[in-house]
Amino acid sequence: MSEHDATPAAGGAKQPWPLWEVFVRPARGLSHTHAGSLHAADAQMAVANARDLYALQLQDPRIGFEASNHYYYLPQDLQEKFLNCQHLLREVARASRP
Repeated sequence: MSEHDATPAAGGAKQPWPLWEVFVRPARGLSHTHAGSLHAADAQMAVANARDLYALQLQDPRIGFEASNHYYYLPQDLQEKFLNCQHLLREVARASRP
C-alpha cells in the first residue's frame, strides 16, 4: 500500500481508500455499463479520476486499464507498460498546464 491509496485513521494507522465502481452511459436513454473500478479517498476524487481516465482512453484506443492482479507479465511487457505509464504522465502533465 502506498501513501496514495491510504488515508490516516484514528491512532495514525493508514486505511486503504474505498473502491469505487465506474459506470458509463453512452447516450441518454441507454443503460449504464460497468467501465471499471478505482480507489479514491472520496466521491469527488473518484468522479474526477474516472473522468480523466475515460477522457484519456477516448483520445487513444491503445490505452487500457486493468486490475494489477489479473494479469501475468513477461519482463518485456513490464518494460512496455512502464514506458506507456511515463508517456501517460507526460500527457496528463501537458494537458493540465494553463
